[in-house]
Amino acid sequence: MAIKETELHSSLWASCDELPDASQYKEDACKNLMCHFVTESGKSKGLFLKGLEERYAEALPAISKQAEALSEKVAGHLKAMGLVWNAFDMEPAE
Repeated sequence: MAIKETELHSSLWASCDELPDASQYKEDACKNLMCHFVTESGKSKGLFLKGLEERYAEALPAISKQAEALSEKVAGHLKAMGLVWNAFDMEPAE
């Protein structure tokens, strides 16, 4: 029978109270639990990012090409109107 994580934490915490220097053991137990939490959290975020990478591996380059094509088209229209396409502002064409 598998033990639940919350039951394990409660059991560890209760056993610390029975030790001679409980405060030091509790501090160490907290550090270990925090390290475990951070490690597991990092693993799940890594898997999430890997999933996003796989999901958009084909779509993102295609979208980037479309955006570039549209940007060139807009630049051409603006140039015809006497403006220069700039990502930060529009200036009169020289």
